[in-house]
Amino acid sequence: MKLTKSLSKNLNQIKQLFNNSPDIVVKEFKCDYLNCAVLYLKGLADVALISNFVTRPMQKATNLPKQNSDRFVVNNIINFPEINPETDFNELINQITKGKAVLMFNGVNVAYLI
Repeated sequence: MKLTKSLSKNLNQIKQLFNNSPDIVVKEFKCDYLNCAVLYLKGLADVALISNFVTRPMQKATNLPKQNSDRFVVNNIINFPEINPETDFNELINQITKGKAVLMFNGVNVAYLI
C-alpha cells in the first residue's frame, strides 16, 4: 500500500496498522509553513538523536522554498547520516519495528526513514 499526500491520512493508516498501540509515538510539528510528523516505537528509536538532529532543527527553519521543500529539509536542515525515502506503508512498518523513525510531510507522498 502506498502513501498518500495527506499527512493525516498517512498517520491514521500507520496508527491502524499498529492497532492504535500506545507504543507508537507520533509527534506532529511545523517546519516553517510545513505540517510534519515524526513517528517511532517507544524504546526502540533513539529519541535524543531524533530531537537534537531532526525535530529541533526543523522547528527553527524559516524561508523554505515552495517547491520540493521536503527534499530541501532532508538535504539541508536535518543533520543525520542516513536518511532514506520510502513510499510503501509495509516497508515503513517493517523499519519502524527495527528501531527506525519516520519523518512525514503534508502534501508529499514520500516518507523518510531516519
